[in-house]
Amino acid sequence: MSWRLFVNKGASSFAGVDVGLNESKFVVLGAPFDSTSSFRSGARFAPSAIRQAAQNLETYSFRAGVDVEEYLPADVGDVAVVHGDALETVKRVEKVVSDLLSERKIPIVLGGEHTVSIGSIKAAAQHISGMCLLVMDAHADLRDEYLGYRLSHACVLRRVLEFLDIERVMIVGLRAVSREEMVFINENKVNYVSSLAIRKSLRNDLLEKIRDFVSTCNSVYISLDVDVLDPSYAPGVQTPEPEGLTPTEVFDVIHEVGDALAAIDIVEVSPPYDSSMITSMFAAKAVMEFIAAKSSLRRP
Repeated sequence: MSWRLFVNKGASSFAGVDVGLNESKFVVLGAPFDSTSSFRSGARFAPSAIRQAAQNLETYSFRAGVDVEEYLPADVGDVAVVHGDALETVKRVEKVVSDLLSERKIPIVLGGEHTVSIGSIKAAAQHISGMCLLVMDAHADLRDEYLGYRLSHACVLRRVLEFLDIERVMIVGLRAVSREEMVFINENKVNYVSSLAIRKSLRNDLLEKIRDFVSTCNSVYISLDVDVLDPSYAPGVQTPEPEGLTPTEVFDVIHEVGDALAAIDIVEVSPPYDSSMITSMFAAKAVMEFIAAKSSLRRP
């Protein structure tokens, strides 16, 4: 069954440029789902807001020395999510991402809430041998269930650890956990770097930890929950948490992974709470820097 059966092609494309699927190795896929959101909903509007924001960004990356205009992604539209049905939605995301990977594409998934990442991460883990997962998030998302649901934005990493070895996972920017999650983290020796530790250390210390982690991986999938940023940089997220990272730190991490990048999802942007499109602009820029880091001519 073709993945196209589960995708609706929208009226706009990322950065306003209609790139054919055969013309780019990068593919943007929207996943406008936020049915398990427990605080500020609205992430279902994020894919279109990020696409719009991208139209107003310059495409040159100073970090990589790359003009992303030469590598703009094809935009296949949005997964036809089933609002109220997280299980079916996750399955559809997994199907589409799996087929895109089979076509040797590099997926860029625009959520939507973090639950959609379960499908795309699972697809990537099945296609990419030795894949690691780098989660950038204020929250651990390690609850076994939340409000009676095991498929929830608060349980994403717990579900992922059912099919991905814990040694292949790292969390960056962590600063908001429940007691249950902290017990799980300590008992299972979850690899994480808290935002507080980053604030107290030098930038190079963080990048050294990323470098050590990536050295064990054939490739790296990044799951970027935008609430990893401090709310002063990203007011329009579903669950904001003070004392977060800066955009510079997030982009530094993406570029440190560099050519090992295999895929990315960007989740939890909530346009109804996003004054002046600040958060959507960051998400669009993160896509640009992901493409630039993967395409950099400075790397072998």
